[in-house]
Amino acid sequence: MPQDVRIAVRALVRAPAFTLTTILTLALAAGANAAILAVVYGVMLKPLPFPEPERLVAVWP
Repeated sequence: MPQDVRIAVRALVRAPAFTLTTILTLALAAGANAAILAVVYGVMLKPLPFPEPERLVAVWP
């Protein structure tokens, strides 16, 4: 296992453009995932700050 890690690190050091692209892609994906989760939690999962929120209704004119 340590030899596999050494080989992987050596391959990543030899290809810095690929390494940078991979790291940026993973960071962007993690950030997007966190942002989407925050929106979903805030809009759909977090209970409303009212007593008995299940009794609220929307009235459209």
